[in-house]
Amino acid sequence: MKNDNEEIFARGNWCYLRPIRVSDAGMTFDWRNLDRASSLGGAPTDVESQVEWISTRPESELNFIICLASNDIPVGMISIIDINHHHGTIQTSRFLIGEEKLVAGLPIAVEAMYLCYEKIFLEWNIRKVWGFVASTNWRMIKWQTFLGMKKEGVQEQQLIVGGEIVDAVLLGLTRDHYLDYVQNRMITMIRLMGRKR
Repeated sequence: MKNDNEEIFARGNWCYLRPIRVSDAGMTFDWRNLDRASSLGGAPTDVESQVEWISTRPESELNFIICLASNDIPVGMISIIDINHHHGTIQTSRFLIGEEKLVAGLPIAVEAMYLCYEKIFLEWNIRKVWGFVASTNWRMIKWQTFLGMKKEGVQEQQLIVGGEIVDAVLLGLTRDHYLDYVQNRMITMIRLMGRKR
């Protein structure tokens, strides 16, 4: 259970985001080594290396654990990195649902992204979110574009995933497009998925 005094980055009806802690190392190590997480790249080789990774995160990035609002159980992770106030851009990265069975049928993934976007665009007044996805990770590309991100290009032979050299697909979402279209789409998705419970 969470400490009531623990800082919560953002809270929704279905989930909330809290900062990652060293005590999350064992859990996140398991998540990062799932077969479906292979496209993220750079999976830790042991729990100790995950402890070191968590302990040495720079101030230029924010790393969160996604927890269920109903019972505080951690179910995934997401990061906000490469925060550039001069250009007004930010990357969302390392998005992973580690406990798929616990979130089946729940709008956790959508709400976690929604909470990040609301902070980034409305509170921080950032003008654009961007990121890149390995071309082999077609599920993530399909999901992100379904939510509203746009494909902006391809960096050829940019990444090594599972020992294979692959392209990086660049995705982007502007604040204007978020406010005009994506925000309402995500709210509707969260509401409709919630009604099915």
